[in-house]
Amino acid sequence: AVVSTQSTGGFGAVFAATIATSFMGPSGAMGKGVYALAVYGGVVLFSALLLYQTQQVVRTCERMPSHQAYDPIVMSTGIYMSTVNLFVRILSILSGQKRK
Repeated sequence: AVVSTQSTGGFGAVFAATIATSFMGPSGAMGKGVYALAVYGGVVLFSALLLYQTQQVVRTCERMPSHQAYDPIVMSTGIYMSTVNLFVRILSILSGQKRK
């Protein structure tokens, strides 16, 4: 699968913000901004990735000749991981709203 440089930059920004949040903590103004980038950026990024991966699985299944074996489980592991990451980000957003 070909990954564009824009999505690689998005992954890098979310990854760096997640690492920075663990060192800074979401207490100051800078920490809150980095935390918001990590959480909300992750939701947007993993939602887009989930749509892209689902499209790739469907497209591969449609183009696969009938005489070849198709293993959707292998291709669906990326969808599973994106779903888990998306769930964790949404759970983080919802748990942060209760504390306020």
